[in-house]
Amino acid sequence: MAFMCVPVRTAVFLGGLSCAGLGLFLLRWPQAVEEDRRAFVGGYSDWSRALIDILELSAILWGCLGAIGALYMKESFLRAFFYYEVVRVAAWLLTYLLDAPLLVNCELGRDDPSAFVARFGPNK
Repeated sequence: MAFMCVPVRTAVFLGGLSCAGLGLFLLRWPQAVEEDRRAFVGGYSDWSRALIDILELSAILWGCLGAIGALYMKESFLRAFFYYEVVRVAAWLLTYLLDAPLLVNCELGRDDPSAFVARFGPNK
């Protein structure tokens, strides 16, 4: 996971802390990284943006749970953090499926905006 030089327990602890830290940062300053993170995690449609926001804000809870589980070796906490990460990866795939049609047809939005809105709905 961490380039094979960090023990797994430490990597899970740091991963949980970074999840929680990112969630707290996005809770406090959501506009600071809105445009930059869209290229990495998607969020071009309203549904995918809502899905990403829910997952990243819930990372505060799940990241703390994973860090505490790694620190105190609580299997139930680590299992919950693992399930959160599985749901997160599945949400990334769903986000890709929701955003791909918008990205494939982005020229339509430039050439004929009214047809784009009629086909995909209004977007912010």
